[in-house]
Amino acid sequence: MCYNKKMKSLNYKNKEGFTLIELLVVIAIIMLLITINILAVTNYRDKGKDARIESVLGQLRSVAAMIQHDANSYQGICDSKNHTLNDQNNMLKTIEDDVKKLNNQKDVICHSNEVSYCSSSPLTTANGFCVDSTGYAGRDKNICSRNATCQ
Repeated sequence: MCYNKKMKSLNYKNKEGFTLIELLVVIAIIMLLITINILAVTNYRDKGKDARIESVLGQLRSVAAMIQHDANSYQGICDSKNHTLNDQNNMLKTIEDDVKKLNNQKDVICHSNEVSYCSSSPLTTANGFCVDSTGYAGRDKNICSRNATCQ
């Protein structure tokens, strides 16, 4: 009987601390939680960028109204050669630069004529955002068309 008591006391001394399996399970759980948080933060960051692009393109309506009031035409909003916002106007240049910075240097698509305009940009979390002279502003599958409308 004495022999068993010594063996038991020796076994308990060897069982102090955590096993390797327990430590690996805890590390795996922590890594899983970190991964979930990183994905959530990235998703919110993309949604934030898209909201900012929508806001900046929404400002285009005010600038377009001023251009139409001054020139009695929407013709000067877009550069007809490459269908982007007209770089000659500082306000339009600022809008385009803001959108490009947020959208990985993708161009803002723009079409205009005497009586109408439309402008759109691809988004990260959706197809694209489009504003036009009819007052439409929204996410749309068909980005700005050649007839200067979003729809």
